[in-house]
Amino acid sequence: MPSRSPNAAAQSKTDHSASASAAGILFQVERALLHLASATSDTAVVGVETLDDVVVMEGDRLAIREQDKHSVGAGRLTERDPNLWKTLAIWLDDGRIADRCLLATNRTVSSEFLKELMRSPSERQRPVPLLKRLEAIAKRGSSEAGIQQTIDRVMSATRSQLRQLIGSVQIVSVNTDAGTVREDVCVRLGVPTSVDRHALFRNLMGWIVTRLLSDWREARPARIARTEVVNQCRAIEAAIAKQRILPQPAAQVLVSASARAAARTKRFTHHLSLVAAGDDDVAQAIDHFIRFNIEKHRLTRVGEVPEGEWTSRSDRLRERWSNILRKQSRDVAKKRAARVGLGILEETTYFHREPLDGSPCDELYMTAGHYHRLADDDAVWWHPHFRVPSKRR
Repeated sequence: MPSRSPNAAAQSKTDHSASASAAGILFQVERALLHLASATSDTAVVGVETLDDVVVMEGDRLAIREQDKHSVGAGRLTERDPNLWKTLAIWLDDGRIADRCLLATNRTVSSEFLKELMRSPSERQRPVPLLKRLEAIAKRGSSEAGIQQTIDRVMSATRSQLRQLIGSVQIVSVNTDAGTVREDVCVRLGVPTSVDRHALFRNLMGWIVTRLLSDWREARPARIARTEVVNQCRAIEAAIAKQRILPQPAAQVLVSASARAAARTKRFTHHLSLVAAGDDDVAQAIDHFIRFNIEKHRLTRVGEVPEGEWTSRSDRLRERWSNILRKQSRDVAKKRAARVGLGILEETTYFHREPLDGSPCDELYMTAGHYHRLADDDAVWWHPHFRVPSKRR
């Protein structure tokens, strides 16, 4: 197997570095979304790349500041890991210790000391014993360049500062499985189980990225209020609900040869014959009729469209048809009645797309098929001289 050139190896390393950097940024966005979903106060505001990777403000109070450490490969967070000590140094340097200082990572944590820091500050040992363990870890030698300097920088803080910090620090082991993250966010935002959560989460992430980019490009601090994300979540839910009632594309509603054969004996085909509709018109009408019946049954059965909407929609269609019938019938004296009827059929079923339950309904078969369903009951017709037989009234 031929070896790669040095340039190819360098390019591979660059690509890997770029993907790791991109993954790290998206990890921050996910964490910001989770904090927005988890906030218990409507006054909560989450910032990204402001004071820290992610911060949560509740009014003037710095509730959470978070450093996010994402790894694209397997790894462990150790007691003398540079990521840990650099994070502690950052929090001490500016002196703004939040109620909770989180180090969020997808790395494995094995040390007993670090596992203790994974527990909530209210559930674990008091700060003094933990501080003593931190001091013992700091005294160990290290051959790794630079890390001891960072450790010494942290330990140069006063005991009061270190005690306050260790009492606020918590390591958060993050499960980066997409399904787990999505479910966590949706549960915390109270998303109904009937909503397509994959679509909602994808839209929320896209919205947050767009908001952050807008702030950064205009040199504003990137901050999002919890009320904003809740309102956006509800708007996305509503949009998804509307999408769900859309009928399937015509090509996905299969029409069998036996169904076509059965439809040819239906009453609506009699109305087509009265106006001498061509073979293509009849074939299309049959497919529209069958597809409409299939989708109406499906949408009604799954509860997407209430039964009353079908009645209201029929009334709207009949009113439109009645207007077309009156308009076209004025030309009966000038044209053959069958030819006028063909015009009524064309104007009624060729182009119009009637909304469904307040939502656009672009599939033509859902309107044309509905008309043919009405014609099957003699509720509409095409020939201007047709009269409903008394026995069918």
